[in-house]
This record gives sequence, structure tokens and C-alpha cells, in this order.
Amino acid sequence: MEKREKAAIASSNNQRFKIGRREYTGVDKRTYQLDKKIPSGKACMKTCAVRVVRDRPSLMDIYRIEHWLSGKGFYQKSAVPSADRARLLAEYHLQYSEELRRYYNSEESLWELFLEKFPDKIAEERISSYGELLYRAKYRR
Repeated sequence: MEKREKAAIASSNNQRFKIGRREYTGVDKRTYQLDKKIPSGKACMKTCAVRVVRDRPSLMDIYRIEHWLSGKGFYQKSAVPSADRARLLAEYHLQYSEELRRYYNSEESLWELFLEKFPDKIAEERISSYGELLYRAKYRR
């Protein structure tokens, strides 16, 4: 993680902590803090900018998901096998971004493709979104 990303995340966390912390002064001249308000659903631009780079579905993520859904277990390595690379690029309509320096596609289109290809496994695992699918394929052992 770059220093710029860490600074953005720390700033966002600091702002999120301060949201809704209103103070009031009681009759006895003491200052009290009210409970924190529930954060709004409005997106924070700093967090969104970091997420666009970090969580954009990539070729490696797609290979890990496909490997897990096909019943082969978790893929621990850091590179996609060259034999599967061309097939994945064509099958999942991945485009190369010079800005991100990796192949990517939108979460919605990938979710639809995975639902078409592995409907039984997704239903069996009770997965309801692309984010949950990525989490299971990457981290849940």
C-alpha cells in the first residue's frame, strides 16, 4: 500500500470517528458528548478513490474465484498460469487499463458471468454478491 493511500485511509477514519459527535453543556457547566450518529450512506470521495484502484476486479481475482468455484480449492500463488490467461481475457471480456496497469472489468458484468457459469456452487454456498464471492475465494479458508 502506498503512502498516499495510507494517508487517505487514516484521514477518512479520523473524519468518520468525528462524525456526529456533538457536544452540549449541561446545567452544571460540564461538557458532554452525545452518542455517535449513524453514518449516512453517502460515499466519501477519498475512500471511493482508493477503492477504485484496490478493489477493481482484476485478472488474478477472477482466476482465484474461478479456481475456487470449480472445486480445486484456494489458489495461493501470485501469478495466473499462462495457459489460462488468454482464455480468461476472452471469456470475461477483460480490458487493459494503462492507469491501473492491470486487466479489469466491472463487478456487475463479472457477477452475471459467474452466475451463468457456476449457478449450483454459488447457490450451495449462499453467495449473494460479487464482493462476498471475492472474499470467500481470497480469504476464507
